[in-house]
Amino acid sequence: MEENVILFHLTLEQAEQICKHYNKNINELEEYEICELLDKFIDENT
Repeated sequence: MEENVILFHLTLEQAEQICKHYNKNINELEEYEICELLDKFIDENT
């Protein structure tokens, strides 16, 4: 199965807002975990 992917840049400010939304400490997360939170946010709001 081939999946279409769009790459984008996430600013530190955006990452901080995502973490704040989920009550997570950005300093305790890996980059991929922040991306997973963004994915979760998108899924919850579509």
